[in-house]
Amino acid sequence: MKKTLFTTVQLEDERHTLTSGGYAMAPREVPHTYRNSGDDPARVLFIYTPGNHWRYLEAAAEQSPVEDESDIDRMLPILEPYGIEMVGPPLDVDDATVS
Repeated sequence: MKKTLFTTVQLEDERHTLTSGGYAMAPREVPHTYRNSGDDPARVLFIYTPGNHWRYLEAAAEQSPVEDESDIDRMLPILEPYGIEMVGPPLDVDDATVS
């Protein structure tokens, strides 16, 4: 049985719910966030251009996982060298519900 996965994506003030096979484009300079809003783990494929964004991901992976909002302060210094700015809190579980 194939599971239907849900991911909530917010691009600026617009919120979208994606199901399996869905996609969203987040242009550079557009504030965005996402959250798995389903009960099962989601797999996501990110494609970045230019392709040097992997350096940020590599630096972030060296840190222990972000478990909750209090861990975000620990990640902020990693963002700055790559020109990434945190503009708000992550989507709350209640904000990422599937309608």
